[in-house]
Amino acid sequence: ADLHDELGASIHTIGLLSDLAADSSGSPTELGELHDRIRSETERSGMAVRHCADMLEAAAPNANLEEEMRRSARRILAKLKHTIVVRGHEQLNALPARKRFDLLLFYKECLVNISRHADATEFHTELTATRWQVALAVRDNGRGLPADGAAAIPASLKRRADLLRAHVSAQRPPEGGTCIQLDLRMRRRWLFTL
Repeated sequence: ADLHDELGASIHTIGLLSDLAADSSGSPTELGELHDRIRSETERSGMAVRHCADMLEAAAPNANLEEEMRRSARRILAKLKHTIVVRGHEQLNALPARKRFDLLLFYKECLVNISRHADATEFHTELTATRWQVALAVRDNGRGLPADGAAAIPASLKRRADLLRAHVSAQRPPEGGTCIQLDLRMRRRWLFTL
């Protein structure tokens, strides 16, 4: 699942960049920049494979969750305006490395879904950690969910939430768009590291 999600985001980004390159055939400068970005993404994909393999072997900690989230947002949804707010850094850093990595993969899957389905121009991310809970909300200003939002939660997000042992929900805010909410209750044994 990790390899699928990590590579899925990279491959999707390469596809989007390729589409942009095809549309930019009349602008050699922009075309060259897009080709450079495509090359960079293919190198990152190779690194992602190695990273997933390393995670499976050593369960190495994800260095900085907020930094990785920002990097993913810039990479996957480069043309969209976005904001990211993170609260509770100490509590996030106290999470087991595996949970931080799974949170990042859940977030990347949200971004890929926005890029594929939302037709959004901007999105906002809030990640809040307390001693008892981690809450992640990803909102976009796209076309929104069908009337039955629960049925619209992508299977990939449900699977990621199950791996985290977290609850995922989807709402259609009054102002439009979609809000994906992930709620992870802290387990008692994680609290001892704070």
